[in-house]
Amino acid sequence: MIVYREAKRTEQAAIVELLTASFMDYAYYKLYVDQEEKRQKFVRVIQELCVKTSMRKGYPILVGLIDDVICSVAILVPPKAPKVSLIDYILAGGLTLLCHGGIKDTAGFLGMLEESNSVCHSTYPDAWFLELFAVSNSFQGQGVGGKMLNEFVLPYIANQGGGMLTFITNSEVNRRFYKKNGFIEFHAGEIHRRDKVLYNWSYQRHIVADRT
Repeated sequence: MIVYREAKRTEQAAIVELLTASFMDYAYYKLYVDQEEKRQKFVRVIQELCVKTSMRKGYPILVGLIDDVICSVAILVPPKAPKVSLIDYILAGGLTLLCHGGIKDTAGFLGMLEESNSVCHSTYPDAWFLELFAVSNSFQGQGVGGKMLNEFVLPYIANQGGGMLTFITNSEVNRRFYKKNGFIEFHAGEIHRRDKVLYNWSYQRHIVADRT
């Protein structure tokens, strides 16, 4: 049985570890850091920044637990929520990212992040945005991701008044997963960095408000 709830501040480290392991081999990060040990440090710092700034801004961080172990995480940015600023990143320890990624690669990565999300934000400026969604490697292939979306993430948004939910992915596997779970792909693009191409797909789904 999976238990769903909002994350506690004391769970920050566990969430960061789950996200780091989940995204270690994701094309988004391998594009900038080839060496595995260096990439692990780079990814961990990015996830720490994301979790800390999300908590600081009050963004919902939703978790699923099996036997009291976090098995899935979703970070949502509500409509019209205050954006994360440079000051927010600095306060969350953003200078550490420069140490691991260097000024040039860190700037390049953050620019790529903004570019990849831009279609969602420009097309649906008042939508919910799924900042991060991940399932622990230990629970992959068990239907945990689909259950998390349909049993908690979507109902959570419905209970908050519903609306459009958007997000991006850069993975063909994820692409099939989201289509299977009823999301509509509304844009397909390419991001060019370091003489490489990163495919970038944008998704949306309208969620009806729960009036009960």
